[in-house]
Amino acid sequence: MSLDPKGSVQIEQRNLYPTPIWITNLVTNTQQDKKVSLNEDLLSFIRGEFEKSPEIIEKSNRGGGWQSRTNLQKEPAVKELGQQIYNVCKTIFPHIKGMRVEQMWAAINFEHSWNKLHSHGDYHMSGAYYLQVPVNSGRISYRDPREGAINNVWCSTHIDKGEWAWFEPKESDLMIWPAHLPHMVEPSKSKDPRVMISFDIKFT
Repeated sequence: MSLDPKGSVQIEQRNLYPTPIWITNLVTNTQQDKKVSLNEDLLSFIRGEFEKSPEIIEKSNRGGGWQSRTNLQKEPAVKELGQQIYNVCKTIFPHIKGMRVEQMWAAINFEHSWNKLHSHGDYHMSGAYYLQVPVNSGRISYRDPREGAINNVWCSTHIDKGEWAWFEPKESDLMIWPAHLPHMVEPSKSKDPRVMISFDIKFT
């Protein structure tokens, strides 16, 4: 049989088991419609949370990184962000009827802080909203969740383009991914803190 494109053989590629992530930049959150922008309001709120409870509780965070309590979704200060997250999810998945933020927390990574490889269990989606992202403050990396794929070096190299995918977020970036997807954050090399809000959601 000929493999000439003009010949009789046609080769069709179908991509199985894709693991998408979604990224958007909520640029309007840096604009000042009132005295301060939404991002500034959120940063002020997180500073208050840190001052009230500065102790370090280790979860995925290492190297002195701080994480807040996990019920911030109940606070009026994050109501607008919650609505924005829903609007983005509704655009991605038009069939959903509603969304519950199951948990939400703030995270501050200082110099040398990092997050070990982890995933977020049986929630539907996980995500992060970036409020302050200094240069060299740590990229986020996602690992191929398929054990069989990462153990096959040839396929990982030539088909999947590697076991890891690295992303360098920007201020006001909203990233959403399937909650089962393993991810980590590399150590920060910045003397300025990186500040973000993480969340886990379920759809109805």
